Amino acid sequence: MKYNWATAATVICLLGTPVAQAGILEDLLARPAIQALLGRQPDMQNMVRNCTDPTYRARNLNACVQSDQASRLALVPAELRAVLAVPASAASLREVCLAVQSTPVQNSRLCAELSKADSGFQVLAEQQRNAPQIRAMRENAEQPN
Repeated sequence: MKYNWATAATVICLLGTPVAQAGILEDLLARPAIQALLGRQPDMQNMVRNCTDPTYRARNLNACVQSDQASRLALVPAELRAVLAVPASAASLREVCLAVQSTPVQNSRLCAELSKADSGFQVLAEQQRNAPQIRAMRENAEQPN
């Protein structure tokens, strides 16, 4: 009887586990202006430098915001950007990285870089890592003394 309860609880927890959803990185990579800036690194760096001037920034706010976003994306490894640029592969990577939590594979290069680059994914992964501990605490609290 106890085995059936544990199995049912596991299935319910797995069904309640949040699915990795697209993050801001994918949204930014889908923008042609960001892609163009990533393809022209020297132009992007000049734009970022020019945008430190408040007057220039005020006149070119949209371009400055895009160059700031592109410069942050340029810090993400090219391999990860290539995976995240395709929605299906981005979702797949997020699912795989969530599935390997609490295993040695969780520190694979792409999963580690995804966690570093995307704070939303990092929070989701942390919640999933802590879920077994929270479940255990709830079960202990529900048991009669």
